[in-house]
Amino acid sequence: MATPNPAYEFMKTVCEAIQTIEQEYASYLFAKYIKPTVAPEAIEEHKSKYMNTLFIKNKPMSADSHLQMELDEITRANADYAADPKAFPSKKTDHGYPDEFRCNFIKQDRSYLKRCQSKTVDDEFYCTQHMNTPNKLLREYEKAVNELSSV
Repeated sequence: MATPNPAYEFMKTVCEAIQTIEQEYASYLFAKYIKPTVAPEAIEEHKSKYMNTLFIKNKPMSADSHLQMELDEITRANADYAADPKAFPSKKTDHGYPDEFRCNFIKQDRSYLKRCQSKTVDDEFYCTQHMNTPNKLLREYEKAVNELSSV
């Protein structure tokens, strides 16, 4: 049996003590400043959201979540551009380029697939950077999009 490392045990104890103090202080701040502004029947819900916002660490997003976020952004860009094309002379909206003007090159970013966010060259499917680059991940991306849309 391995002997415990005293430095590790000490740091673990200190971290637990700090976390306890942080949670007590967050509860105090909620009770003093937020609770008086919330309807009595909604206090527990608000406290839960408040504490979760402060103390739950961001969990890594799944590849499906990243893909869904990207597709949502493209949908918003399409809607913004369709509503008023003259408002976007460069074709770029607040959500990026609409689908028809966005490069179709697929790249792998960490563990998920992502479509290039650059503007296409006139009447082409790719931006200047990816014009002569083989798009090896396109089928895999299309498959992931189809699987996501079928759910």
